[in-house]
Amino acid sequence: MNKKVLSLVLIFLVLFSFSTFASGNKEKADKESIEVVDTVVESAATVETVAEATEKVIAKIEVGTRTQEITNFDVNDTIASYKESGVVITEEQALSILTNNALINLTLENQGYEVTDQIATYLVVSYLESALGITIETQEQLDRIISTYQIDVNAIVSNLAGTYFLNVYLNENYSDILNQEIKVTEEEINNTYEMNKDIFTNSQKVKIAHIFFSFDENKTEEEVKANANSVYAKIKDGSLTFEQAVSDYSDDAETKTNAGILGWVNNTETDFEVEVASLTGNLNLVSSSYHKQLFTEDTYNKIIALKAGQITEPLKSSSGYHIFKALVRNEEKTLALRDNVYPEVSLTVYDYVEYRVGSELSSAYYNQALAQMLTDVSASAVITTY
Repeated sequence: MNKKVLSLVLIFLVLFSFSTFASGNKEKADKESIEVVDTVVESAATVETVAEATEKVIAKIEVGTRTQEITNFDVNDTIASYKESGVVITEEQALSILTNNALINLTLENQGYEVTDQIATYLVVSYLESALGITIETQEQLDRIISTYQIDVNAIVSNLAGTYFLNVYLNENYSDILNQEIKVTEEEINNTYEMNKDIFTNSQKVKIAHIFFSFDENKTEEEVKANANSVYAKIKDGSLTFEQAVSDYSDDAETKTNAGILGWVNNTETDFEVEVASLTGNLNLVSSSYHKQLFTEDTYNKIIALKAGQITEPLKSSSGYHIFKALVRNEEKTLALRDNVYPEVSLTVYDYVEYRVGSELSSAYYNQALAQMLTDVSASAVITTY
């Protein structure tokens, strides 16, 4: 990938939407977040109507040798974009957002930052590791993933370069703000948990194992089903244990040596489970959508209805027949502070809350640094409104 200067567009930091952190740190985070949103150039405070059908320049921002114009179309597009996200903003607010973006973009452009091959690789690897929940260790592995998933590398780099260089600039110039101590107290953790207790729920789920009878081009579907039925009959009459049947008959090489254990399946995921899966990179925690693609609704419902120790008759999937056994069944429950966030996951609710409260503080420091940058830049910038 050749070196090139990218047009840097600020990608706003998405703050955690964890509700009602009622603590001194939360109040500080809220106050500083509001200050970032409200940090605008005074001369950009008034916006004339932008309803005309023709495009016209309504503001010009100059930082050093760089200039950027804002049109009424830009304002309308910003309003529409926020509306799609469920947020209603005024024309004045849209112009303020665009002005702040321009101040940041022009400042970064004046720094002459360039996307080197090393930076581009870092951005792509970071994005893919986060998106796929994996660790990429070699160039060969990276190339294989890009080819398999037909990844648009240039699009990833273009989308992430602005945020990357903004972080570089803030660390170079405002490290004293960014590196403030993040200290979460026991009281904050307990208060946060109590005020958000309803959030911490696990859905009803069953840990299952299976014996898999794969469709084979050398066998008819009827023959595969007959083989599954024969094994099922032996398990039911007690002449064969489920575990021995896995070892003797299962066509699933990955689970055959582990008693056929597939893991946990749920009817649906709670918002908390989805967030934990994303946070930890363990996408197996939210498996219902995947398993529902393999089975009919009736078959899937039979699986999640199993009680501990029960087995199913052979059930058909897109790839063969399965005999399922429920190893453990957990009903939907609200988690206590010291409970694991998910069965067999070492992270506790306490750990999670501590991390989230700390993240709120970290975000507040980031916003504080960004607000200071805007204040400093706007002091020497020339902003003209029409």
